[in-house]
Amino acid sequence: MRLFLFVFTLFVLYSNVSAYNYLVVSPVFGYSHIKFMNKVADTLANAGHNVTLLQTYVYEHWGTIRVAKNKNIEIIDYHNKDAPSHEQSASVFKFFWDSEVVNNPVTGAIAPMFILYNEFKPMCDKVLSDKELHKWILSKNFDGYVAEAFDFCSLFLGDHLKLNLLPMFSTIKNVPASHAIGEPSPLNYAPSLHTNYGPEQTVWDRLQDITAFTSFHYAFSNLYERQYNQAYSLLDGDVRTWKEIVQTATFFFYNNNPYIGFPMTTLAKSVEIGGFTIDPPKHVELDAEFDKILNLRKSTVLISFGTVVQSADMPDSFKSVVFIFTLLIQFFVGKAH
Repeated sequence: MRLFLFVFTLFVLYSNVSAYNYLVVSPVFGYSHIKFMNKVADTLANAGHNVTLLQTYVYEHWGTIRVAKNKNIEIIDYHNKDAPSHEQSASVFKFFWDSEVVNNPVTGAIAPMFILYNEFKPMCDKVLSDKELHKWILSKNFDGYVAEAFDFCSLFLGDHLKLNLLPMFSTIKNVPASHAIGEPSPLNYAPSLHTNYGPEQTVWDRLQDITAFTSFHYAFSNLYERQYNQAYSLLDGDVRTWKEIVQTATFFFYNNNPYIGFPMTTLAKSVEIGGFTIDPPKHVELDAEFDKILNLRKSTVLISFGTVVQSADMPDSFKSVVFIFTLLIQFFVGKAH
């Protein structure tokens, strides 16, 4: 009996000390990014770790965000009260409705990056200058600092505070970061957004791939460099370059699934975790509300637009197409922002 109590005590003590203390930084910008970082927080918390989720509100029109499901996560909502009185609006991205801009491999890659810097800048200024925030983060003695290398500002903050950085990326590949750590260019393995691949690829497709990947690399590198200059100025030079940060990080996590994506050569530090944001279905039956809607007509079409390029900014030409589409089907469900 004494042996059992001794072993049980050791087990309890081990369980209490094996958990790590993580800070997950999630800028409130687009829902896909929010969902990705909140799922990271949930995954860590579900594994028994202590997790604090710092949500920095780039946009306020979201309201209060509560996407994380684990009730043990401590959520901190961080707002920029010093921002100008007029709220920043995702409508600055309405040019994405212009197919000529988006389909062009150069303007489609470069234009968003210059806008992103201006959209991220007010919150970036705030978190890098807020000494009380810095003191609070350091007082929590975090073992790991998790942030996405999309808005690199959060990683610059973590580097300035000398924390153990765990960079993430919510899409399949971060082109400039991949190049910085010495991985071969994705151009050798994957097509760009609007080109054919495999036996159907033409010389013109290949030329567009070269242009698109070069533009994308330049665009994100330029965004990171501008944010680095911003951080360097605000932190009196006590911050490393974005390249040094990704090069020295033990791991770099991507939202890519190697089983369904294009096979690419990667380093061991590049960990692909694509699909982890999708929860397994609890049951195969539809909820009663959706079941009722789908049974109203013979067929139903659901159209759901993203959250950064808002459907409220949809040009009339697109609205006309959607209206005509509704006339051709029996039931139409749309999600708008």
